[in-house]
Amino acid sequence: MQSKVTVPAAGMSSADWDGVDPDIRERSYWTAREGCYARVQGFRDRSQGIVDGNLSEADALREVRAMLRATGYRPEPGTEGTIQDLNSDARQRLILDTNVAMVQGKAYRDSMMGSIAYPAQRLVRERYSRQPRDWAARWREAAAAVNYEGVATDGSHIALLTSPIWRKLSRFDLPYPPYDYNSGMGVDPVDYEEAQRHGLVIPEATIEGMDNESLNASLEASVARMDGDLQQAFARALADCVEVEGDRVYYTDPNGTRPVHWSEAGRVICGQRPPVIPDTQARAVVKFVEDQRKFDRAQRGVQGYATQEEWDALYDAVNRIRPTDVRESGTLYRGMSIDSNNADQFLDRIKRDGYQALPTKMVDSWSRTEETAQRFAAGGKPGNERIILVNEDYRSGHRIDTIVRTLQEQRRLVNKTDQHPHTNESEVLIMQGVRHRVNKIVRGRDGTPTYVYVSEQQ
Repeated sequence: MQSKVTVPAAGMSSADWDGVDPDIRERSYWTAREGCYARVQGFRDRSQGIVDGNLSEADALREVRAMLRATGYRPEPGTEGTIQDLNSDARQRLILDTNVAMVQGKAYRDSMMGSIAYPAQRLVRERYSRQPRDWAARWREAAAAVNYEGVATDGSHIALLTSPIWRKLSRFDLPYPPYDYNSGMGVDPVDYEEAQRHGLVIPEATIEGMDNESLNASLEASVARMDGDLQQAFARALADCVEVEGDRVYYTDPNGTRPVHWSEAGRVICGQRPPVIPDTQARAVVKFVEDQRKFDRAQRGVQGYATQEEWDALYDAVNRIRPTDVRESGTLYRGMSIDSNNADQFLDRIKRDGYQALPTKMVDSWSRTEETAQRFAAGGKPGNERIILVNEDYRSGHRIDTIVRTLQEQRRLVNKTDQHPHTNESEVLIMQGVRHRVNKIVRGRDGTPTYVYVSEQQ
């Protein structure tokens, strides 16, 4: 529910919404023929309360009725007391029950996908319906439409979780229950042995074999069947979270893993978004830029040390930025300040073993400007040796300068000093584990820095 976006759409019936691309419907919270954002959001909040266990259905219904009174709802003339009337008990229950069931159905499917123990499921009736539909006929039609792909042919209503029949069976074109309004139909898991007995061929796949791409990393959908008003409402609601090109809409996946070029990273990760979509990656970058010690396991005692969620968010934010190389972004510099008694040992070690970020850190921060590296090298204790690493050849850099610039424009990132704004640092991050070969060391004399020239190893 929290990943959905509230979309008011006055004048659109359930049948009209049936014509909207399922990828859009799955990520939208809507109510047929209702154009008031506050009311649609009100139903959404109560549905979320039920899902979270904070509201009973009775409490949710009471709050819905109070919300409708507070927003001045009046049914259209001639619809009073019908299913089109938001004041009717039947309509209120339909909205809450359908949306809660969708969230629960998707959560169940996500938890079972990739399971070897329970690779299939059976269509079952979970509760009585006053006007039961002919689900046996509907099953046969759906199975024939998908050429019985992953479907048992013995009439058992069993199919693999990956079978297209589940989407074909659904009024909503979604592969999980509910499959229609007030249908009362659901699914039961079917274990490996039973699935085999019904003639199903079990794919050799496990959860461990699945990648960790975010749900929306490759989401795109058609808006060709949406009328102009709905297209505009949907785009406004999602703000910078979508890109519309012709009749296609692309989700930018602001907190996910969808790859992005560094020049677009600021807009995608820090852009405008509806309140229901958090900005976890942007906040993690703010914390990192303000104080990198908060993402160093050797500095766990520092105030405001990053949580695991923030570590994960920063990792995804950096990794999704397509790598840049020396041809595109030029030479990189990194300033260091090392105790003079340990400098020789440090230089001997990296000359022998190569240089990489400390194992306690996620990334190393480099700069595209030598001045920034010199400033950091000079920021250590008096008497320390200043060392400037010069990265002459790399291909694994992740530029965050557009993210930093966007955060400063939004006044979410404050400069350490006016003389050295974050935007001047032109920061490029290289992940821990990327090793660099030392090509040359030029020791400093008479207080000048030592320069170490490196290049990324193959």
